[in-house]
Amino acid sequence: MSPRGRILAFGVEDPVASYGINYIFEGNKAWLWGHQVYTASLDLLHTLPLPARHPQHLTKLAPGESRCWTIHLGVVDKLEHVKPLVAAWIAAPLLDARKYTLCAGEQASVKVYGTLPVTKVSIHTPDGRQEQLDRPDGKHVITPPLNRKGIYRLAVTAANKQAEASLYVREPWSWYLRQARDFVAENPPFFSASCETFYGYYPAFLAARHFPDAERDKPLKERFARALPQMIHADGRPRKQANPRRIQNFSTLAGILVDLWEATRNECWLETASRLGDYIASDSVQWSDGSYRSGASHYTAVIYPAKSMFELADAELLAGWTDRAQRHYHSAMRAAEDLRLRLDNIETEGDMTFEDGMITCSALQMALCGLHMPDTVQRKTYAEAARYMMEKHRCLEQLLIPDCRMRGATLRYWEALDVYFSPNQVMNSPHGWTAWKIYALCYLYLLTGEMPFLDEMMETAGACIQLMDLDGRLRWGFLPDPHVEGLVCMPVAERPFERQMRDSIVGEQYLGMISPWLRPADDEAFTHFGGPGGAGDNTVYEIFKALEECVMTTAYILVTDTGEIQCHGCSARWTSSGLLHVEPDDPCIARIHLNTAKPITVKGRMQNRIFRVSADRGMNWIGRDPYPKIPGGAECTESE
Repeated sequence: MSPRGRILAFGVEDPVASYGINYIFEGNKAWLWGHQVYTASLDLLHTLPLPARHPQHLTKLAPGESRCWTIHLGVVDKLEHVKPLVAAWIAAPLLDARKYTLCAGEQASVKVYGTLPVTKVSIHTPDGRQEQLDRPDGKHVITPPLNRKGIYRLAVTAANKQAEASLYVREPWSWYLRQARDFVAENPPFFSASCETFYGYYPAFLAARHFPDAERDKPLKERFARALPQMIHADGRPRKQANPRRIQNFSTLAGILVDLWEATRNECWLETASRLGDYIASDSVQWSDGSYRSGASHYTAVIYPAKSMFELADAELLAGWTDRAQRHYHSAMRAAEDLRLRLDNIETEGDMTFEDGMITCSALQMALCGLHMPDTVQRKTYAEAARYMMEKHRCLEQLLIPDCRMRGATLRYWEALDVYFSPNQVMNSPHGWTAWKIYALCYLYLLTGEMPFLDEMMETAGACIQLMDLDGRLRWGFLPDPHVEGLVCMPVAERPFERQMRDSIVGEQYLGMISPWLRPADDEAFTHFGGPGGAGDNTVYEIFKALEECVMTTAYILVTDTGEIQCHGCSARWTSSGLLHVEPDDPCIARIHLNTAKPITVKGRMQNRIFRVSADRGMNWIGRDPYPKIPGGAECTESE
């Protein structure tokens, strides 16, 4: 699929061994810069090992042997037409679940595309059992309630061809943030000239706010306080060793300080964040066009400095620091307006390419600006700009794959080099930066009320949280590529803190974290990207930051004009008296977003408080709006 939405579908009637992606500079022995993929290869034959679901016998042709493959190719107008068309072309079943991530006790509904009758349906449970299910009625498979946490694999057979889908039954959302904090406590972060190394402070301080645990929280707060002077001077100016040109280091640090202030209410942390905000809004970083720059390179869409500024201004407004909040809101709005004018005519760290993070970071910052606008026309303007970006971004998303580990994830690859996989590249899907899509979809739903944005956000979050294994072990990313040869960074036996690059073959698997064991001898050192304590795998913690903001603390309810209810994060039912009774799924739910097509009255209990609210049609918050409208915001945009 191209950014313009053109789709080329292809399928093979006969067994094919594998596929491969041809990355830029593939096969070189050293990393060379580049964000491009050249093409993809269909490997009719391929050496082993391959994932178990691949044919294992298509490794060679014997002398005199011949084989024939029938390949269908065609242009398809919409993503939703791909599976039914390809299923008909290749005479095989293809599966699509309504939801890939489920709560314990939910039943899964899976649609079966294809022209041949289904002869067998089975499900493999997380504890290793296999159960036979009834054949689908009307081309749908309905599973029994799925109670055990973990991955279920559904297999559907039609004639001699089998299709698979995987489903994930999750823990409560808050469980994953707790586990992330515990993992950070066991493997505390280091400051360096790359914010990727200290991202772990985000879930540490967010969890300290929601689930205080002195044994884990106190050492992390003290470590952060001791090491902070490695990054900035007392007045908030960046230190030279922290690389002032890399502005995302300091916008990220400001965001972490805001979370620490919210956890402790110690104003010294917000004061420090505010000084960093002044640096980011200064002429040396923010140009006259509103963009944040690293030297001459446009950097507003590298991570999300404008979002960090909005987070800072929201906190300052809550603290009563109105003048500072206005100053930082104004800076963030100028940056978002520059993004709106540029749209996808923008670079990624100086490289002109259609890159995953550049698109999602632009979209999320424009949509977040829209949420802060008091004027409905301005809100719509930013919403449509963000929608434009995210519609193009669909070509970089796993929107068709029937695998819960990847469904909704974004397609990235070069960060594999940050965790020492070389010389070849390998896809990372999901990866920590997939969380940027979660923010963008969340904000677009809150601006538009369109349920597909919310459903897709939840599916993406479901894939991302699986990077935290149910045993509490955190992984860096999932690798969809079936067979890639490379050098993988591994520990040296009986020699702590040392690494070796070992020839390996990876495929369709999680890649583990290296930062827990690749650490400097000085556990309070200022580290360097690429060295001990400087691993980029801490980007995975962005997932838990997005989880806390968009999923764990917010329930969503949509009521149609006929009274039909759709919800996430809660259950809702009509009472005999016509009230909508709501029960949040998790004690962490602090607010409910209500999107109703007719006036209703809602009652329930949230965080030990009973509420009863009458709501007119439209979108309303029960609880504090987390995205306050900017006082005088309509007067601040440069283009007006």
